[in-house]
Amino acid sequence: MEFKTDTSQAILEKVEQFSLDSIALLKLKSVDKTGEITSNIVASLVLLLAILFFTLILSIAVSFWLGDLLGKVYYGFLIVTSFYAIIVVILFLSQSWIKAHVNNSIINRMLS
Repeated sequence: MEFKTDTSQAILEKVEQFSLDSIALLKLKSVDKTGEITSNIVASLVLLLAILFFTLILSIAVSFWLGDLLGKVYYGFLIVTSFYAIIVVILFLSQSWIKAHVNNSIINRMLS
């Protein structure tokens, strides 16, 4: 009878240790995925910021160039602004697709 109690006690200790190790592993995996996703978001935001500055300066240059060609500077700015307005309308209309794509991308990264 004592042998069964010792064996049962050893099994319970191993099950307890396995549970603690599994929880620790799950925490480490969560931290790793969170760090990976956060670093990807930060890198994407830095790249987006650089693209925005480039686009802003290029837009101003194109506006002045078009205004010079058309004879009035504000014509160039109106044309460039109209171009961006069209892009905003397109993005607004495809908003649900963009949300679904971003959502799926984040879920896939978390599960991989």
